[in-house]
Amino acid sequence: MTLYEIPFQLVTLEYDANVMPIVEAWLDDRAIRMVLDTGASHTCVDRDLVKPLLREKNVREEDSNAVMGLGGRRLSHTICRLPLLRIGDIEWHDYKVVAVRMRNINKMLAWLGLPAIGGLLGCDLLQTSHAVLDFDRLCLCLRKEETEMNAVTDN
Repeated sequence: MTLYEIPFQLVTLEYDANVMPIVEAWLDDRAIRMVLDTGASHTCVDRDLVKPLLREKNVREEDSNAVMGLGGRRLSHTICRLPLLRIGDIEWHDYKVVAVRMRNINKMLAWLGLPAIGGLLGCDLLQTSHAVLDFDRLCLCLRKEETEMNAVTDN
């Protein structure tokens, strides 16, 4: 099993104890910032980032089941498979994600003077990649066998 160490940054929101871990990822050839979100059951990307890919037919759209947000509210979303999601040196091909509108989150971040995010790295990917968040070293550690690289896309 290979260990991959990917640096992340802690972004302070309103005060020192209110932080969120951010990792750089690539959606095809576009760099995006993703929150490492252990409270998210699914990896999510901003719907606005996926729209051009849907138009180009590079993304397979699938049936959408209900996705709940905080407070049990149903979220408008699309489930699709991305041609490529890359974090550090690890690539996932044909990876299933939930595309949701992140405008409100990004408006709040802009109000705080922070850059926008492109998605949430959820427990589906974190668990299957044996993730460890090392806050002392600001490092996301993922363990994968080379044979798992494509198996993880069958989430």
